[in-house]
Amino acid sequence: MGEIIIKKKYKVAMVCGMILYMSSVLFAFHYEFRAPQKQAEQDIFIVSPDTSKSEVIQNLYTQGYIRKRWTFKFARLFARRDIIETGGYKLSKSMNAWKIVNTLTNDPITKWVIIPEDLREEKIAKIFAKRLNWTKKKEKRFIAAYTAAQKDYFKEETVKIFSKTFN
Repeated sequence: MGEIIIKKKYKVAMVCGMILYMSSVLFAFHYEFRAPQKQAEQDIFIVSPDTSKSEVIQNLYTQGYIRKRWTFKFARLFARRDIIETGGYKLSKSMNAWKIVNTLTNDPITKWVIIPEDLREEKIAKIFAKRLNWTKKKEKRFIAAYTAAQKDYFKEETVKIFSKTFN
Protein backbone atom coordinates (compact mmCIF):
# COMPACT_ATOMS: atom_id res chain seq x y z
CA MET A 1 0.00 0.00 0.00
CA GLY A 2 2.82 2.37 0.88
CA GLU A 3 4.48 1.63 -2.44
CA ILE A 4 1.32 2.65 -4.36
CA ILE A 5 1.11 5.96 -2.48
CA ILE A 6 4.77 6.70 -3.31
CA LYS A 7 4.15 5.94 -7.01
CA LYS A 8 1.10 8.24 -7.04
CA LYS A 9 3.03 11.00 -5.28
CA TYR A 10 5.88 10.52 -7.76
CA LYS A 11 3.48 10.77 -10.71
CA VAL A 12 1.78 13.86 -9.27
CA ALA A 13 5.19 15.47 -8.66
CA MET A 14 6.26 14.64 -12.23
CA VAL A 15 3.07 16.11 -13.70
CA CYS A 16 3.37 19.24 -11.55
CA GLY A 17 7.03 19.56 -12.53
CA MET A 18 6.20 19.24 -16.24
CA ILE A 19 3.42 21.83 -15.95
CA LEU A 20 5.76 24.21 -14.13
CA TYR A 21 8.50 23.64 -16.71
CA MET A 22 6.16 24.19 -19.68
CA SER A 23 4.70 27.31 -18.05
CA SER A 24 8.16 28.78 -17.53
CA VAL A 25 9.15 27.99 -21.14
CA LEU A 26 5.96 29.62 -22.45
CA PHE A 27 6.50 32.66 -20.23
CA ALA A 28 10.11 32.98 -21.41
CA PHE A 29 9.01 32.76 -25.05
CA HIS A 30 6.30 35.34 -24.50
CA TYR A 31 8.75 37.61 -22.69
CA GLU A 32 11.46 37.34 -25.36
CA PHE A 33 9.11 37.78 -28.34
CA ARG A 34 7.10 40.69 -26.92
CA ALA A 35 6.96 44.10 -28.56
CA PRO A 36 9.62 46.69 -27.67
CA GLN A 37 6.92 49.23 -26.69
CA LYS A 38 3.40 48.92 -25.36
CA GLN A 39 2.00 51.63 -27.64
CA ALA A 40 3.50 53.17 -30.74
CA GLU A 41 2.46 54.72 -34.04
CA GLN A 42 2.82 52.84 -37.28
CA ASP A 43 5.76 53.83 -39.46
CA ILE A 44 6.89 52.81 -42.91
CA PHE A 45 9.84 50.42 -42.76
CA ILE A 46 11.77 50.40 -46.05
CA VAL A 47 13.50 47.37 -47.53
CA SER A 48 15.58 48.67 -50.44
CA PRO A 49 16.56 46.48 -53.40
CA ASP A 50 20.18 46.06 -52.32
CA THR A 51 19.38 45.05 -48.71
CA SER A 52 20.30 41.52 -47.55
CA LYS A 53 18.26 39.51 -45.04
CA SER A 54 20.84 40.07 -42.32
CA GLU A 55 20.75 43.83 -43.00
CA VAL A 56 16.94 43.78 -42.71
CA ILE A 57 17.25 42.13 -39.28
CA GLN A 58 19.95 44.60 -38.24
CA ASN A 59 17.82 47.56 -39.39
CA LEU A 60 14.79 46.23 -37.50
CA TYR A 61 16.93 45.94 -34.38
CA THR A 62 18.66 49.33 -34.63
CA GLN A 63 15.39 51.12 -35.44
CA GLY A 64 13.74 49.53 -32.38
CA TYR A 65 11.17 47.24 -34.04
CA ILE A 66 12.53 44.04 -32.47
CA ARG A 67 14.05 43.47 -29.06
CA LYS A 68 16.49 40.73 -30.07
CA ARG A 69 17.72 39.55 -33.45
CA TRP A 70 17.39 35.84 -32.66
CA THR A 71 13.68 36.17 -31.91
CA PHE A 72 13.06 37.51 -35.42
CA LYS A 73 15.17 34.73 -36.96
CA PHE A 74 13.32 32.11 -34.91
CA ALA A 75 9.89 33.52 -35.79
CA ARG A 76 10.89 33.56 -39.48
CA LEU A 77 11.32 29.79 -39.34
CA PHE A 78 7.55 29.51 -38.84
CA ALA A 79 6.54 32.08 -41.46
CA ARG A 80 4.30 31.05 -44.34
CA ARG A 81 7.00 32.16 -46.76
CA ASP A 82 10.59 33.19 -46.31
CA ILE A 83 10.74 35.94 -48.94
CA ILE A 84 10.92 39.58 -47.85
CA GLU A 85 10.21 41.71 -50.91
CA THR A 86 11.70 45.13 -51.46
CA GLY A 87 9.32 47.96 -50.65
CA GLY A 88 7.65 49.70 -47.74
CA TYR A 89 5.88 47.97 -44.84
CA LYS A 90 3.67 49.44 -42.13
CA LEU A 91 5.30 48.43 -38.86
CA SER A 92 4.88 49.56 -35.30
CA LYS A 93 7.19 49.23 -32.34
CA SER A 94 4.18 47.86 -30.47
CA MET A 95 4.15 44.76 -32.72
CA ASN A 96 5.73 41.57 -31.41
CA ALA A 97 8.28 39.57 -33.43
CA TRP A 98 5.59 37.21 -34.79
CA LYS A 99 3.50 40.08 -36.19
CA ILE A 100 6.55 41.77 -37.72
CA VAL A 101 7.57 38.54 -39.46
CA ASN A 102 4.01 38.07 -40.71
CA THR A 103 3.92 41.62 -42.08
CA LEU A 104 7.34 41.43 -43.75
CA THR A 105 6.67 38.08 -45.42
CA ASN A 106 3.46 39.37 -47.02
CA ASP A 107 3.15 41.94 -49.80
CA PRO A 108 4.56 45.41 -49.04
CA ILE A 109 2.24 48.43 -49.13
CA THR A 110 4.67 50.20 -51.49
CA LYS A 111 6.91 48.48 -54.01
CA TRP A 112 10.18 49.44 -55.69
CA VAL A 113 10.02 49.56 -59.46
CA ILE A 114 13.19 50.44 -61.32
CA ILE A 115 12.68 51.66 -64.89
CA PRO A 116 15.78 51.89 -67.10
CA GLU A 117 16.11 54.93 -69.34
CA ASP A 118 14.95 55.11 -72.96
CA LEU A 119 12.28 52.41 -72.84
CA ARG A 120 9.10 52.58 -74.85
CA GLU A 121 5.80 52.69 -73.00
CA GLU A 122 5.10 49.02 -73.83
CA LYS A 123 8.30 47.88 -72.12
CA ILE A 124 7.63 50.16 -69.13
CA ALA A 125 4.10 48.76 -68.88
CA LYS A 126 5.50 45.19 -68.91
CA ILE A 127 7.90 46.04 -66.06
CA PHE A 128 5.06 47.57 -64.02
CA ALA A 129 2.75 44.65 -64.85
CA LYS A 130 5.31 42.09 -63.68
CA ARG A 131 6.28 43.93 -60.47
CA LEU A 132 2.78 45.10 -59.48
CA ASN A 133 0.85 42.04 -60.70
CA TRP A 134 -1.19 44.03 -63.21
CA THR A 135 -3.80 42.50 -65.46
CA LYS A 136 -3.59 42.95 -69.25
CA LYS A 137 -6.39 45.51 -68.97
CA LYS A 138 -4.38 47.67 -66.53
CA GLU A 139 -1.32 47.32 -68.72
CA LYS A 140 -3.25 48.57 -71.77
CA ARG A 141 -4.75 51.46 -69.77
CA PHE A 142 -1.25 52.50 -68.68
CA ILE A 143 0.01 52.44 -72.28
CA ALA A 144 -2.97 54.52 -73.43
CA ALA A 145 -2.54 57.06 -70.60
CA TYR A 146 1.24 57.25 -71.11
CA THR A 147 0.87 57.71 -74.86
CA ALA A 148 -1.82 60.38 -74.40
CA ALA A 149 0.35 62.26 -71.89
CA GLN A 150 3.31 62.22 -74.27
CA LYS A 151 1.18 63.41 -77.20
CA ASP A 152 -0.12 66.30 -75.12
CA TYR A 153 3.44 67.22 -74.18
CA PHE A 154 4.82 66.95 -77.70
CA LYS A 155 1.81 68.66 -79.18
CA GLU A 156 2.50 71.85 -77.19
CA GLU A 157 6.23 71.71 -77.83
CA THR A 158 5.72 70.94 -81.51
CA VAL A 159 3.37 73.92 -81.94
CA LYS A 160 5.96 76.23 -80.35
CA ILE A 161 8.78 74.93 -82.54
CA PHE A 162 6.70 75.14 -85.71
CA SER A 163 5.49 78.59 -84.80
CA LYS A 164 9.04 79.87 -84.35
CA THR A 165 10.36 78.09 -87.43
CA PHE A 166 7.67 78.95 -89.94
CA ASN A 167 6.57 82.43 -88.80
